[in-house]
Amino acid sequence: MRRSAVAVIASLIARIGSVQSLGAQLGYFVVKDARRSLATVADTAAKGSFPVPYSPSDHLRWLTAMTSALRKGGIALQLCLLASAQSPPPVSGNPPPIVRSISPFPIIAGSPDTRLVIGGQGFAEGALARLGSIPLTTTQVNAELVTAVAPAALIANAGMRSLTIANPDGQISAAYNTGVAAPSPGVTRLEPGVIPAGEGASTLAINGHGFLPGLVVIWDSTDEFLTTLSVTPTRIVVAVPAHLVERPGAVKIWVSQGRTSNPLTLRIGVPLPSTLPVISSFSPTSGPYLGPDFVLTINGNNFDPNAMIVWGGMGIKPTYVSGSQLVATVPSSEQTPCPSVNFSVRNPGADSDLAQYFVDPAPAAVLALSPKTYSALQGEITLTVRGYGFSPGAVVRWDDTETPTTFVDSSRLTAAISGDLLIGVWIKATQATPRAAARVSVVAPDYTTGWLPFEVTGPQVFGLAQDTSETSLRPGSLLAIEGADLATGIFRATSTPLPTSLGGTSLLVDGIAAQLVSVSPSRIDARMPSDIKPGTVTLVVRVNHAASPPVIFIIAP
Repeated sequence: MRRSAVAVIASLIARIGSVQSLGAQLGYFVVKDARRSLATVADTAAKGSFPVPYSPSDHLRWLTAMTSALRKGGIALQLCLLASAQSPPPVSGNPPPIVRSISPFPIIAGSPDTRLVIGGQGFAEGALARLGSIPLTTTQVNAELVTAVAPAALIANAGMRSLTIANPDGQISAAYNTGVAAPSPGVTRLEPGVIPAGEGASTLAINGHGFLPGLVVIWDSTDEFLTTLSVTPTRIVVAVPAHLVERPGAVKIWVSQGRTSNPLTLRIGVPLPSTLPVISSFSPTSGPYLGPDFVLTINGNNFDPNAMIVWGGMGIKPTYVSGSQLVATVPSSEQTPCPSVNFSVRNPGADSDLAQYFVDPAPAAVLALSPKTYSALQGEITLTVRGYGFSPGAVVRWDDTETPTTFVDSSRLTAAISGDLLIGVWIKATQATPRAAARVSVVAPDYTTGWLPFEVTGPQVFGLAQDTSETSLRPGSLLAIEGADLATGIFRATSTPLPTSLGGTSLLVDGIAAQLVSVSPSRIDARMPSDIKPGTVTLVVRVNHAASPPVIFIIAP
């Protein structure tokens, strides 16, 4: 008597040892729970057939997807097998990598080769990213970050893509779905801007940029789509049915092609106020990521001599050329790493519709710092900056200070951070926020990256030690405090009178130096100044040039 399909599968799994090792024989078996997979096989096999999915390794190729049938009354089991002259890489006992994020998201369809920044965990040196079944040029930044270049041909069309990471030991991540979206359209002008109420059916032209076939034009906040008559990259013509323009009012018009444009206002039977500014075009329509200062020219109507440009929420005073043109310098400090910036023209008492300025993808980026935090007590450090797109001559910027930088390669720079820079950051700390951070970025003649925070720690007082009570604090009494980074080592007084400094550590009570018995990174034992006055006092620990945020205590009479 033939055994059932389920019995055969159970025997096979038992003989090989587990579903994971079965996967190592057959390619990559994405189901990892043996009991659940067996139950799924049993349930699905009873209905007819069960295809087992897998992802092939780099050097393997698809040949065929059906080899064996175990039949009993029409029940069939199908296994997708691999065939190759080479064996798949061994699967180690290490856990598979995990993909948690991809940037940019979404990827813009039609873009040139695009660098993907992939976050997660368990990425080994030599890890390989694959978009669908196509391997990508991949660089490991660290165990939590890799970058990979998606060729233009793979992202030419909108749709979903799956991405996996394969480590050299054969472990492969679960598929992570990411989107390839059509570019954001931008709209600048409606023709006409006013339609008479009750006029009947008419047409409306929408001017802008980035328009693609298949887009939709949305009427106000409803789910009404206008019939598209023609589309070019810079102009859309739509039909406006009579029932939409029966009553006076104002509506918003959007263009959507997977991503939605800025809205423009269409007036129905309501004349355009003479004080309302209207943007009809602007130049440039896009620019580099965090680029240098640039000149923005805005054309339109009804611009007031006192008009302001509201750029991403910030006001910029333009040069008034005429009622139909404004010119403004957009400083680098007001630029954003976001994919686009909305802006408008604001006359006294009236704002234009929003226009949309697009930001080009970043040519370089800072992705990781090593170390990520450091004590201000330790003096200067060598900081390693990892990322992509770095060029010879690139400089690591610490807040607003350019540091001595060594170019290692396009993904790595090192910088000398002085003790003074560390101290300069630490002095920003307060008792409420006993941490401070510098902004680390990379600058070059043709780009400036975004920044990552570098945390600086320093002397911090937590409070009195358990063997000291605040009620016992008196002039000349013994004092013990606990904290962090209170000293660079362990030092004890060896003579009398007691010193006011040990190993570079001093304790100031209302600015008066206390005598020190011993100091360590986590504790100071000292004698209160005998001439301190009872009442509220401020205590500060100073280690070399770094001082703790002040702490307040009460001294008893």
